[in-house]
Amino acid sequence: MTHTDLQRSILGYLLIKGFWAYQSANRGWYDPKRKVFIPSPVRGVPDITGATKAGRLFYVEVKAGGDTLKEDQINWFIACKKREIPCFCAYSLEEFVVWFKSEDLTIQAFNKKAVERL
Repeated sequence: MTHTDLQRSILGYLLIKGFWAYQSANRGWYDPKRKVFIPSPVRGVPDITGATKAGRLFYVEVKAGGDTLKEDQINWFIACKKREIPCFCAYSLEEFVVWFKSEDLTIQAFNKKAVERL
């Protein structure tokens, strides 16, 4: 499954289950007038930002094909952990669903498996 496919699958799962979620604008944009790519000013922001029905924020970083967390993304995870904001690195839809259900977003989660891959 490609990064885009996995991201769409996770977003679809969240939306079907009634959670608010969107794809973060973390890739930058192309300026056609200047004909240059402008990178996002904030580095490390996870691919998906969501909120529970009670309004609790959570983040999901999507990885596919052997991709690993970059330093900026690790720093984001650490910052989230310090603030008790759930943040997960998903390598598959199944892995995400297991995390999402098991945490019920009431306990801080940190994906040890993703950190072990670093």
